[in-house]
Amino acid sequence: MIPIYPYHLNPQDLTDQKKKKKQKTEQTGGSLPTLDLSPQEIQQLSAPPLYVSSSLQRHPKDYPLSINNPIPAVVLIRPFAESSRTIGNGKVSVPLISYPKYNIVRCKCGSYVNCFTPFVYNNTKWICIICGKANDTPTWYYSYLNNNNKNNNNNINDQNNKNIQKNNQKNQKSKSKLPELNSAVYDFVAGSQFTVRPPPPPIYCFVIDVSEQSILNGSLNLICLQIKRWVEKRKKMCDKTTRVAFITANASVQAYILGKNCLKPHRIEITETESVYVPSPTGLLVNLYERSELITKLLEQIPRMYSPVKITKQNKASFQKRTTKENCLSSALIVAYKLIVKFGGKILIFQSTLPTVGSAPMKKRENQKLVGTLNEKKLLSPEIETQSGLFYKNYAISCNKNHISVSLFLFKNCFLDVGTLSVLPKLTAGQIFMYQNFGKHSNTIQSFKKDLKYFLKRKKNWEAITRIRVSNGLQIKKFFGKFICNTQKVLAVPAISPDDCYLIELNTNINAELSNYIAIQTGIVYTIDQSQRRVRVITALIPTTKILEELYQSIDVEVLMNYNIKKGITISLSISIQAAREYVIKMCQKIISGYLRIKQTSKKQNYQFNESNNNLKLPNALNVLPLFTVAYLKNIMFSADPTIETDVRAYYFTKFLSKYFTETTALLCPYFYELNNLISSNEKENKLPKRLSLTSNNLTENGIYFLSNGIHSYLYITQNVSNNILNNFLEEEQNILMNDQYELKLKLKKNNKIHKFIKQIQTMFSYTPIISVITQNVDQHILILNLLIEDSMKYVNSYHEFYNNLIQIAMNF
Repeated sequence: MIPIYPYHLNPQDLTDQKKKKKQKTEQTGGSLPTLDLSPQEIQQLSAPPLYVSSSLQRHPKDYPLSINNPIPAVVLIRPFAESSRTIGNGKVSVPLISYPKYNIVRCKCGSYVNCFTPFVYNNTKWICIICGKANDTPTWYYSYLNNNNKNNNNNINDQNNKNIQKNNQKNQKSKSKLPELNSAVYDFVAGSQFTVRPPPPPIYCFVIDVSEQSILNGSLNLICLQIKRWVEKRKKMCDKTTRVAFITANASVQAYILGKNCLKPHRIEITETESVYVPSPTGLLVNLYERSELITKLLEQIPRMYSPVKITKQNKASFQKRTTKENCLSSALIVAYKLIVKFGGKILIFQSTLPTVGSAPMKKRENQKLVGTLNEKKLLSPEIETQSGLFYKNYAISCNKNHISVSLFLFKNCFLDVGTLSVLPKLTAGQIFMYQNFGKHSNTIQSFKKDLKYFLKRKKNWEAITRIRVSNGLQIKKFFGKFICNTQKVLAVPAISPDDCYLIELNTNINAELSNYIAIQTGIVYTIDQSQRRVRVITALIPTTKILEELYQSIDVEVLMNYNIKKGITISLSISIQAAREYVIKMCQKIISGYLRIKQTSKKQNYQFNESNNNLKLPNALNVLPLFTVAYLKNIMFSADPTIETDVRAYYFTKFLSKYFTETTALLCPYFYELNNLISSNEKENKLPKRLSLTSNNLTENGIYFLSNGIHSYLYITQNVSNNILNNFLEEEQNILMNDQYELKLKLKKNNKIHKFIKQIQTMFSYTPIISVITQNVDQHILILNLLIEDSMKYVNSYHEFYNNLIQIAMNF
């Protein structure tokens, strides 16, 4: 049988399987020098997979093995995973440490004391697991260590340590009271050495498009309503620190004075958009709690200011004469920057129109003829030769330097040049959201509501500086994510989302002979919402091996494909999408052929490939690699389909540049279930439906199916579904069959099990996709067929054909 993805596993099963896989990993050789911990203790203490995951559960021990290894050694780090909705707030706790009179103990190389740190010489010295240097234990810290400290190891690799006394003094406090020596992930309150200025309060600057398009598609009313609800909620929570500012833009820029001396909002209009005059921030940037009533009035007035009448067919022409189609976003951003540059914060952009006027006017450069050619890359990133492209790139760099994060909410009914605008969140660690054909379907409206609500309410970490350190003998070859990396390999991250992550690619130095483990430590200095400066420390160890076959056995394909997606994005933007496709095919061929050569050399198995019975046996870790590869080729990011809009492709490139492997896996191989049995099953039964393979062979004429890739979720109703099932499942049977797309409405009393099941799938993603109902009677069912990656498509063979061709090539590679 051709190996396929383990579809029979449910989401929780997949998570459990990954944990069991890590627990069952065999440990060979000794432990790290100066580390007196058993393999089981290493596994328990190391940062769990929800924080740190590696493409290899075993790392090459030396340089010759690393160059013979075709599998990239990459590590995925999600620093604030415990705050992600995919984990559940409160389910994972991180200890907070505070030494009011002292700073946390650090090595001369900058690394932090951690749960693997060995203490020697009666605890008077400790050894750094990153650089191997011996450091003096500060006197104040010495008193906290206990003579039963398991980390105390006198048998370090040093000739002078043979005569070390083994008797330790009885100390004042037990090691169990030192969280930093018990947890691989911890926070500590930062001292003066980590602060340049007092931590600023949370600051939000809302930049809202009020041109004609935003009024016609209904986004302006909805934006103001959702922000108003957020302001009212923060008021009830007695949030007395948050500050806000509001800027609107059409052919001119409007700022709003909401200061203490104002009884009503005052509008300042800036008409000179090419050379913007920036007013004083006094009264423009205000305390949310103190000025909440005036802010609420403003948000109620803004829609009426620019859309004074209800738009109907009769008055639409008159309305269009009194409004403008133009937008000067670049000028509005200059004003926003000047308002908050002294403090840092977040700029939220709500855009419906291509900004064609202002300080950096854009031109409509959409050209479908370039799709699929070498020149398509020009449409997917800012064209820095132009005034607008250079402006947005330089603007993003300036924002990053001043701890300003920029996020985009795009309401797409026309070309928006996402390739240019996307540089703003890319370089400032912002978020991007795009709603195709906004307003035409209720699901886009609901999606925006949920996205903005979650964006504003989730835990926020501000003005962060990140440094990732690895063991001596290793070097970080490449960083992937949304940040700016300076020459010191320090990552400047104005804001860190709990759902975002960093990806690093590791190289082994030529003369390196690594120990039995490699160490990776991430240190992040950041500010929380309560204006307190903290340092997050995450430490992980990965065992090493000298056996090439063990590398293949230890591969984590989900992390590898996360890397391939981000590497493919980089290749697409620098060379071409075709080059990104060729890259992933060649990598898959190298990995498969490399494993076959090992087996042939060892003569453990005769690998004569027979297409008729497909008797080739690959290790479990490699079974799914061909499927993920064909999924990569058919994905909207790298598909050869010339009908894909450049705005859509640029959006996906930006969206997934910092996603964790759980979300990239779902994007490649969506969740696919048949719900018929779940609908008809007894309410007390807990058996969940099996995950189906992604092929149309699993579709029947009387089935109801659920598919989700994390961006879109679909309830697919085939044409011969019985009325009884529809009546028990959905509220409005007739409407669903007459229209093309609907938001899912469940009768919770009758279908509570279905609701729980779908909710379980939806909560696996950082932002909840709104479910669209699609029937077989309308054109939209092609959206379902495009997700069935095992079937043949116009530009890529079926999985069966791809697999056979891949193995034949790998045998002769």
